[in-house]
Amino acid sequence: PGEQAQLGSLLLRAIAPDGIVGLRVFDPDRPERVSLTGIDAFEPQPAWVLEGHFTAAAQDASIAVDRADGSAGSEPLAGTVRFSVHGHEAAISVFPAPASGLQATFADATNGDTTQQFRFLTLPAPATDGHVVVDLNRAYLPPCAFGDGYLCQLPPAENRLAFAIEAGERFARRRVEATC
Repeated sequence: PGEQAQLGSLLLRAIAPDGIVGLRVFDPDRPERVSLTGIDAFEPQPAWVLEGHFTAAAQDASIAVDRADGSAGSEPLAGTVRFSVHGHEAAISVFPAPASGLQATFADATNGDTTQQFRFLTLPAPATDGHVVVDLNRAYLPPCAFGDGYLCQLPPAENRLAFAIEAGERFARRRVEATC
């Protein structure tokens, strides 16, 4: 797991979610990739850049997660980020980001209509006092929005917000092929 190899134009990457070994195949000629023409997004607005507070989880804490393919597992839990957005209080569970900082999977009242079913958000590492900037303009589409070969983590229950986050990426835009 973690290793990859090139096979012609294909990139093969070994994965092992929850100890189950698999092979992810990246094909540059896959129809979902070549039909992608862009990503629809909201215009960035300063009002969506918020002040948050991070509270760390206990060392070695984890959280149960469901994935887009119906599988379930657990992920390391970094802690909780609390913030206020347009009068609504939110507390979302966050995970360690691959490089540094924090990552969240969240859903909100725009999902399915104005935006994809859920989105991701990467946050910078919090300051030593827990202060963290929550820039919702940077909400982005999960990999499973671009192809069905991804095992995207679904938002945990506490990250399903009852209000609208009209910021960040909305949908993948694709070229529609004419059929007869």
